[in-house]
Amino acid sequence: MEDFLEEEEEAIPRNRGITQMKRADLIAELRHERIRIQAMVKRRDEIKAALRQCNMQLTDTRRISEEREREIQELANERNALLQTLQQEMSKNEMLSQQILEQDQSKSAIVQTILQDNEAKETHLNLEIGVIANQRDDLHQEMQGVKEELSRIHEENSCSICLLPWEAEGHHRIVSLKCGHLFGDCCIRQHLAQRADCGICKQPVSHEDLRYLFGFPVLVAAQPAPLGQAAP
Repeated sequence: MEDFLEEEEEAIPRNRGITQMKRADLIAELRHERIRIQAMVKRRDEIKAALRQCNMQLTDTRRISEEREREIQELANERNALLQTLQQEMSKNEMLSQQILEQDQSKSAIVQTILQDNEAKETHLNLEIGVIANQRDDLHQEMQGVKEELSRIHEENSCSICLLPWEAEGHHRIVSLKCGHLFGDCCIRQHLAQRADCGICKQPVSHEDLRYLFGFPVLVAAQPAPLGQAAP
């Protein structure tokens, strides 16, 4: 177009005034239009470049958005899976809690039953202990009475001189004086050898007053068993 404008300038006659001025204005206007068109073309190219850049950015944005959507979908799937697993675990925990509660209730019932049984047994045992204690006291009293009776029998069946039991025969057999008191034979004879009176009532007696008793109950002291053998 620039070549066209130069040819037009050369073709304009030098000696034509108004016409020459109009053509010059037109040429200037054309040049101005040419510059404006060039600017528009440049602007268009810039806009196209900007559009291409925008399209590239939009493509990247879409790609990133799709990747983000895939990541979000994967996270959502993972969340749903975790929620499902959590619900299953919560259900299991509820079942376990129910089982533990039932076991605790069962254990509590068993413990309560055992405590009641133990209390009943303890009450019964205390009663038995009381009965045994009473029996023990009664037995103790009986044994005390038996000891006293044995002591009395021992005293009644013992020589008042040597304090040993009489014998049914032998040198310490039981003898009686005319006053009725009983002694061992050897003991009273030794006594009469020194004094002529009863060792208890002090009445005068002599050897002629000694009387042997027959059929009179006599306590016999148990002889110790030989080593290694049980007593009869």
